[in-house]
Formats: sequence, structure tokens, C-alpha cells
Amino acid sequence: MLSRRDLLKASAVVGVGGILSAATAEANNSQSRSRPERVLRFAYLTDSHLPTRGHTQDLKSLLDKVQGPEIKAQMVVFGGDNIFSASGVSRPDAEAQLSVFRSVIRSEVNVPSACVLGNHDVWGWREPQNGWLTGKRLAVESYGMPGRYYSFVRAGWKFIALDSVHFHRATGYTASIDPEQFAWLAHELKSDVRPTIIFSHVPLMSVTYLGASGTSRHGGGARISHQMLVGNSREVIDLFRTHSQVKMVLSGHVHMSDSCRFRGVEHVCCGAVSGGWWKGDFEGFGPLMTIVDLFSDGRAFSRTVSAKV
Repeated sequence: MLSRRDLLKASAVVGVGGILSAATAEANNSQSRSRPERVLRFAYLTDSHLPTRGHTQDLKSLLDKVQGPEIKAQMVVFGGDNIFSASGVSRPDAEAQLSVFRSVIRSEVNVPSACVLGNHDVWGWREPQNGWLTGKRLAVESYGMPGRYYSFVRAGWKFIALDSVHFHRATGYTASIDPEQFAWLAHELKSDVRPTIIFSHVPLMSVTYLGASGTSRHGGGARISHQMLVGNSREVIDLFRTHSQVKMVLSGHVHMSDSCRFRGVEHVCCGAVSGGWWKGDFEGFGPLMTIVDLFSDGRAFSRTVSAKV
């Protein structure tokens, strides 16, 4: 039989245990309330290089995957070079490629989507500059883009899509952010302080191409063409120094993948859905896509994963 002293001891233990349990529960509830909420997950699919015939089912299967229970993307962004190549082909051929890609997106994408212009999306490389501009308009209209560059807001985040490819008489195209677009970008960043993600087909910053076989080396130095990295990227990146709301820049173009952080901004080169133009790997990189999670506290996290299905 328990003595009166034993009963008092047991009662005290139960009382303390109840207090500790209540305190733990309150702490857990407080932590749960303060934990940042994931407000959006999106998939960045770049360099699909979809031809008029072949690989349509590959892209459809990938879109099913990113929207399905495995990933549950709430938005899909196509990062440029969405069609096989409009450069150096006839206008009817380019329009046919655009039509096939458009039909796949309309039939398979059941979440909000956005597009970025890539160099291979634009017909008219071998035409005078007016032909190139016509080619840009064809791609913009086919992809349902508001313009060659634009912005939108979703889930409390700002998204800015840039046009990084421009006509060059000698080489067909060069990568830059033209003065008109640069002024617009500066205004967008100044007028809206929401956390921001930037899309550019050609990278503003990437380390991967330094190790690529196509990078020429002279006298111990590496030279990277302004077809591979945005030529005036320094000026664009300098804008971010006074606009800390820029959290991440996503790109493609080089069919390789890397991620580097510079002045607090993560630059992610997202690989290529097509890998080596549907012919296997490119420089050791297979088909890739990037998944990005955005949170209510302004944090963004990316992971680049296989695009094989």
C-alpha cells in the first residue's frame, strides 16, 4: 500500500509532467506557426529542342511527371530553345515547329506556364535584321508571351523573363540585355520589392562553360563567347547589388548544369531537357530539369534532377 508521502510524490511528478507536456506542446505549436510556408513549386524546363516529328511523347511524359504526384509542380516555365531549331530553316518549317510545341503545351500543361525566348526559337538568322525581328514576333505570339520580355506576379513572388538573344550580322546572334530592356528591368526592380526570380535563356553567370571542350584557351586564359554568356552581364548583375529582392537567376542554353552564389543571388544553369539534342549526353550531362521551391519568407531553393522518363 502506498503511504501518504508516496502519494504526494506521485502527484507532484504527474503535475510537473503535465506542465512540461503543455510547455512542449505550446513550443511545438509556436514553431509550427513561425515555420515559413512553401507558397509555390515550379519546374524549369529549358532546351527541349522539340522537333516537328519525334520526341513529342518524351516531352508529354515529362510534363505528366512534373505535374503528377511525384513532383506536383504548380507552374511550368519553358526556358527557351523550346523547339528544335528555327535558325537556318524556311519560315514554314519554323512555323511548323512552333505549332507542334504549342499543341503539346495546350494539351498537356494543366497549371500556369510561362516561356522565355531562346536563340533557336527565332526564325530569320540568315535574313536581314527585319527578318530576325519578324522571327521573334512569331515565337512570342506562338508561345502566348506578353512580349519578348515581361514580368508577372504569383504567390507573392515577382518573376521577370528576359530576352537575352539578339541579331548579329556576322554570327547570327549575340547575347545581351539591350538598352531598352535594361532600363525596363531597372524600373521593375526599383518599383517592386517583392522577392524576385529572373529567367534568362543565356546565363548571366555560369562556371560550367569554363570547363567545356568548346571553350578556347590562349596563353593560359579562357575566352567565352558572348553567344555563351550575356555580354553585358556585369551591368545587369550590378543592378542586383541595390535590389536585394532578387533571389535567383535561372538559365539554360549551354546544355550543362551548375549553381553558383554571387553577392547573395543564386545563379542556376539548369541543363537541357534534350541533353545532347536527343542524342545522349552533352559534355557528360544527360537530360535535366530544375525544380524550385519558393517560401513565404523570401527564400528559394532549387534542385536540378534527371529529365529522363
